[in-house]
Amino acid sequence: MLIDELIELRRELSDRGVLFCYSGYVTEPLLEGIGAALRLKLAIDQTDRQQAKNLFSIYVEQVQNLIRYSAEKEGVVNEAGLSELRYGILTVGKEEDGYFVLCGNLIRRQDVEPLRTALVALTAMERKGLMALYKETLRREAPKHSKGAGVGFIHIARLAARGLDFGFFDAGEDRSFFTLKARL
Repeated sequence: MLIDELIELRRELSDRGVLFCYSGYVTEPLLEGIGAALRLKLAIDQTDRQQAKNLFSIYVEQVQNLIRYSAEKEGVVNEAGLSELRYGILTVGKEEDGYFVLCGNLIRRQDVEPLRTALVALTAMERKGLMALYKETLRREAPKHSKGAGVGFIHIARLAARGLDFGFFDAGEDRSFFTLKARL
């Protein structure tokens, strides 16, 4: 029974404090649309301005990571070049002591250890160290395989006042499923 499954999914998400949940192909317009709904929800809930700003910034960084790096993708070549869609899952929610943004997507298995190493280092740093690393990274050239300035995870770690949780799950072939939960 499809309706029973959806009711159960809705109940499960609600029990876990999930305010927004999206699973599918992600685009910049989707990022903007969900972002507008998220801002409105935070305003309705009268969320502290700085906490709302930080939550929105983390949301944007997380979704941009999905758009740029998910290994699950489809594409087409047209006159404008290659157009791609990348797949991921995003949840934004509220817990007793704050908010969270949780994203997951497939990544190449070869990227697991470098990513794990970087995230372990970031989670061990204090705010002052993260700020210094953020500024230093902005001054450097973008990393070789990066599609940005290389500061996304540092920025997320800086804003995640209650820390980061992450994990990797072997997804077969040459892929792993990567999750990152920023808690603020």
